[in-house]
Formats: sequence, C-alpha cells, structure tokens
Amino acid sequence: MKGLSMIIWPFMDIFLCRMTEGL
Repeated sequence: MKGLSMIIWPFMDIFLCRMTEGL
C-alpha cells in the first residue's frame, strides 16, 4: 500500500494545485 500511495500522491498534489489555481 505504501508503494501505491507514493505513486498516487504526486498526482493528488498536481490535482490540488490545479483546483486552487482554478479558484
């Protein structure tokens, strides 16, 4: 699970950056 989270986190970071940028 730790390996999976390491793969998902960068995408979540980019997604959150895009969301805050849109607002």
